[in-house]
Amino acid sequence: ISCSRVEPRYVTVILGPKGKATKIENPGEQGCCSIVTRLEYGNTWSAGPFTCASRKTGLTCSSSNGHGFSMSRASVTVK
Repeated sequence: ISCSRVEPRYVTVILGPKGKATKIENPGEQGCCSIVTRLEYGNTWSAGPFTCASRKTGLTCSSSNGHGFSMSRASVTVK
């Protein structure tokens, strides 16, 4: 899965089914599109080995192998 944050700095995070998530600072691609999938606050999404939860404090995604990432306006962390 991949997730992008546009503000305050453009960052993309990619999480595969194996290994640690990859954080790409200023990926150089064009920010956003007309059709964007967003996970509204308070909702959870799951597919295959991935689970994401959206809260007002940020988005947290993980894979079944224990790796994942957290993304908010304040920070982006990968594990």
